[in-house]
Amino acid sequence: MTVTSSQLALIKSIDTSMQSLLIGQANDETVLITMAPQMEAIKSELLDKLPKKELELYCQEYSGFYQLIKTLENLAKHIKSGRINF
Repeated sequence: MTVTSSQLALIKSIDTSMQSLLIGQANDETVLITMAPQMEAIKSELLDKLPKKELELYCQEYSGFYQLIKTLENLAKHIKSGRINF
């Protein structure tokens, strides 16, 4: 599957936002709160639609996007392990 122009725009927007947060040395909590308004689009437009291999390619190209994906993966691992409870 080829990424659409709107998906690429979302990836670039995430990358730009994350770069700003990383420059400011934001912690995971700040990242998640700041990025929360985009989470639905991230899931529905990227995580649910793009193959893992394609997501990995964009993670290699856009370091801010990569950092957000890693933050979400770590959050999921901690929830699954019981380290974080809701």
